[in-house]
Amino acid sequence: MKTITQPLSRAHKFFAFWIFSLLIVFSVGVIAQPPSATITQGRNGTPSNPVSPVNWTGGNVGNQQGHYVECWSVPYRCVMPNMPAGTDVVITFEFDATHSSKQAIDFITTYDNMNDNAVSAPHSIFGHSPELIQPWDGTSILDGSSEVFAPIPEPPYTGFEMSGQPIPIVPEPVTTFNSFDSDKRRISIFSGDGTATFNYFGTGTFDDDPTPVATAFEYLTPADLTLAQASQQFRVYFNTGNGGTIILAWGGHIASTATWGYDPVTLEPNSAVAINGSPYHMRLIDWNLGNLGHQDLSLNADAVYSAPPCDYTIISNPFCVGEGNSATLDQTDPAWTYSWEIVDDPVNPTGALFDNGLTTTSGSPTVYFNATSPGQFTLYSQVTVLYNGEILTSTCGAETTVVVN
Repeated sequence: MKTITQPLSRAHKFFAFWIFSLLIVFSVGVIAQPPSATITQGRNGTPSNPVSPVNWTGGNVGNQQGHYVECWSVPYRCVMPNMPAGTDVVITFEFDATHSSKQAIDFITTYDNMNDNAVSAPHSIFGHSPELIQPWDGTSILDGSSEVFAPIPEPPYTGFEMSGQPIPIVPEPVTTFNSFDSDKRRISIFSGDGTATFNYFGTGTFDDDPTPVATAFEYLTPADLTLAQASQQFRVYFNTGNGGTIILAWGGHIASTATWGYDPVTLEPNSAVAINGSPYHMRLIDWNLGNLGHQDLSLNADAVYSAPPCDYTIISNPFCVGEGNSATLDQTDPAWTYSWEIVDDPVNPTGALFDNGLTTTSGSPTVYFNATSPGQFTLYSQVTVLYNGEILTSTCGAETTVVVN
């Protein structure tokens, strides 16, 4: 049988060309997707049902999804897939420094600042171990072995003093920021093969030295903390290395009542913890690779707890055998309960006792004690408060020395 092949008509040729063109466009789109960026925040569950590692989520986090304490940092990440190789990137973020005339997010820290090494309030106040924070979870990056750090400079707004702050008044929030160890004052970048690196194209200052130095993290125009609503932007500079998926990770430090005190008239906290709503915001603003659209994360104040401070001052340290001594908590509140304990040196005991003749006492923010032999003992204070239905207890301890007169 003879087969006759007829030539395609003009319409058929056009249709075939159209289908072929669509296949090419589809293939190119699959192979070379444009770069994008998405910010999410860590959700660690409730105090009674914690989630570890944290889940990364957009939108708002309330008290059914998270539990945080003032002075901790909310963990954030920015996941950027399909990044081109060898490209310098400038990306800008923003957080609310004040909200409704209250202090919200003070400054930026490492993403991991809600563990048992967190400044002022260890995670153990909730009675469970700290949740793991793994910024690479749910991405093509398998683990944290590619992590690279860059130091975070001081927040640019300093010298602001709010009425009702604890005495002595010091410049905040820079004083609190500089009290952190260096591993809490850094931002992280992750990539699949570890080739993404920071670019030190910005400037900032460190450790109360006003001389600007090159930084990969840069605060922009300082926020005015006297305003009822003030936002602070910051930029991060990095190079994509071999490209692919890249992650930035950082934390937003939750302003604390211990730092900012109480309004002397209303007695409300100067921090945002008592606000009805979601005062803690982090936003993705823009980058130099195109339009990103609006992205805003928020944290409800009902997910933030205010741990009572337990720092105290000893009248004399060292003090002499046979001479009475005393210690008083630096801050007190009628809603708090107090207890104290003396833990003596088991090898060379000092015989230190409270004025009740015991090594434990409770009920007062001030205690009196004595010792019968030279040496050292540890004085522990414990402050407890019922907050948002949870019992929070803070413990502080310091070594006390007894000498011979």
